[in-house]
Amino acid sequence: MRSSAGQHPFFCPRSSPGNLVGFGRVKSPAGVVVIPPDRRLEHRNYTRHAVIKKWINIIEQTLELSVGIDIESLASKSHHEQLVAIHQRMVKLNLMPRTSCASHLESTLRTLSTALRTSYVPAKKYTGNALLVLVDDPDLSPQDNLDNHTRTFNGWRAYAPRIRWTKSHRKS
Repeated sequence: MRSSAGQHPFFCPRSSPGNLVGFGRVKSPAGVVVIPPDRRLEHRNYTRHAVIKKWINIIEQTLELSVGIDIESLASKSHHEQLVAIHQRMVKLNLMPRTSCASHLESTLRTLSTALRTSYVPAKKYTGNALLVLVDDPDLSPQDNLDNHTRTFNGWRAYAPRIRWTKSHRKS
């Protein structure tokens, strides 16, 4: 799945090289993070390393392949060294153009960091039918994933009484 310019469409440079955006032409939005309303008051503090780990996981789930980055080895590197290591790998896989810079990843990671800390609380109940698609976290056991899915579903049921849920069948 490549664009006419030969780039993988997961990353599309927009008006400036620092604005790399994703999910332009992938099959499904694997990176959507849903926080159930009953957990909106939980304090969520993500370290830079946790955000990078989450971002790489989203990329791998979306592309359905390993990008070959040892996330744990990044923990001992400085922030700049982390960006350089990730950038080199993304360029090698043709996920980012050779003319890009490691610093171009900064806005993408900052945006994800903000999204991970943000919750959504509906202003009123939705009375129509709704389907919630949940994706397993590969770092959790099957039982912990089921517990998280059940908690998420129950949290949303208060705002959408006719909601159903299903588990994504994407490979992780």
